[in-house]
Amino acid sequence: MKIKTPQIAGVALLLAALACTTFSGPSTEDTSAQQEGDDSGMAQTESALEAQVTGVAATNEAFKEQQTAVVETRIAAATPTTDFAATQAAEAAYVTAIAQDMGNRVEGIFKDGYLTSTAGQYYQLDDFNENWAQINWYQWWNTGYAPENFVIRADATWESASDHANFFTSGCGFVFRENGADNHYLVYLGMDGIVYFSRIYKGNWKTIGSTFYGHLDIPEDSGELMLAVEGDQVTVYIDGQYVKTWRDNVLEEGNLALTLLSGINTGFGTRCTMENVELWVLDP
Repeated sequence: MKIKTPQIAGVALLLAALACTTFSGPSTEDTSAQQEGDDSGMAQTESALEAQVTGVAATNEAFKEQQTAVVETRIAAATPTTDFAATQAAEAAYVTAIAQDMGNRVEGIFKDGYLTSTAGQYYQLDDFNENWAQINWYQWWNTGYAPENFVIRADATWESASDHANFFTSGCGFVFRENGADNHYLVYLGMDGIVYFSRIYKGNWKTIGSTFYGHLDIPEDSGELMLAVEGDQVTVYIDGQYVKTWRDNVLEEGNLALTLLSGINTGFGTRCTMENVELWVLDP
């Protein structure tokens, strides 16, 4: 049996037509629709992302506001309720008032004729509280100042561990123009009621003078000690009352200190407290 060639050609053409129909690309209308679908999907995705970013930003902003509130609360809690400027002003007024009080004392010494001038600078010194138990010995603690001419005062309290001590070497006072243990002046009120003024020069002790002030309570008493030094003149006041003036010109300069003398070896020995310690350094 013979197969005719034209029939085969027709089949081939039919298959080709089917192939073209089956595998041809999408039409222009289909492409547009697909593009619109893709664009719509992308728009939805972008909107979702924008919403997510907006939500994160809002959360961050809320967190920042919360943290700011916490910080402000902590600052408010740490800030003193007292007005700092008002406190400073009150302190300045207080210092001015006590400086004026000390100035009035210096003015009084000047009017008594024991100073040639009142011009100077005012300083508040630290309180002093020490005890010492070595009979007939003394120690001193420097104030950090070394004025040549000055007025110093303190509200002093002294106490002995016994009512049978050597009260002539028990008491409180001042060391001045000090340049070591071998060179200084010493002024103190003994618990025997006598004011003593001594000089230690090149290790040699000399009592320049002493004078009776008055009877003190034993074994404890208190009073105001005030010492004025100008040039070779040394003047002592107790409780605002003039006691004595001495002169000596061997030592001219050195440290100013607070001193304690002990007249007993037992217990705490002698205790000395000085409060409201004030210094007026006279101008050269």
